[in-house]
Amino acid sequence: MNLQCIKLYGERNCGTNYLEQLIRRNLTATLLPGTAPAWLRRRFRHHPRLREQVIDAYFFMTFGRNLGWKHMLAPDVARLERSIRPLGQTYFLFLVKNPYAWLLSLHRHPYHHPHPAGDFDAFIRAAWPTLGRENHARRPFLNPVVMWNLKNASYLRLAREAGGQIVRYEDLVADPDAVIHAIARAGGIKRKSDIFVNVEDSVKGEENRDFAFYRAYYLEERWRAELSSSAIQFINQHLDKTLLGDLRYHML
Repeated sequence: MNLQCIKLYGERNCGTNYLEQLIRRNLTATLLPGTAPAWLRRRFRHHPRLREQVIDAYFFMTFGRNLGWKHMLAPDVARLERSIRPLGQTYFLFLVKNPYAWLLSLHRHPYHHPHPAGDFDAFIRAAWPTLGRENHARRPFLNPVVMWNLKNASYLRLAREAGGQIVRYEDLVADPDAVIHAIARAGGIKRKSDIFVNVEDSVKGEENRDFAFYRAYYLEERWRAELSSSAIQFINQHLDKTLLGDLRYHML
């Protein structure tokens, strides 16, 4: 297998920026863009609604080259086969995260939500608006838990149909070198060096949060202290239990 490109799909706040930087630092394959160009985002930064519409149009027009927004529901194989990029030259990666921890991350950074609830218990119960590039027909998600179900189910589906690799964020922070090695081996991708190069600083520029912080926070499950019993009960009511098991996560 000689793959030339990597395409990464993963929901917001799952660590896609971190994994992208690791790929660029350690692997020779080209990472297909999953976000709009910086110049396009800057040009419309003072017009949020127009900016999102323009970015939607950008991904609609460029899907054949970049295979879509990295946070979209994974497209079906038929759509991918109509792209100008041969699937046999692309290795698919799907980044997932523990749903309880992910919901807390989404609450801290509710990207693309114009009016998120400030209270976490209210936040997880409210509908989540969609974008045109999200591959969800502009229908709001019932709530963020349902969005987690649908996004991750789409990743498993495409991983089965087109091949590729599911990467759990928790495994990534536990041993990023091992994950990069596994990607290189499974995809037949050359490493730039035998020496692994990590990203130590927060990719979001958060103060007092570096790789060591994130590693301890997720592997020791420190996020559990931030969840109320009512929040856990609601999340459990809406989680797809089969999907949870398929991704090797456990219900609280």
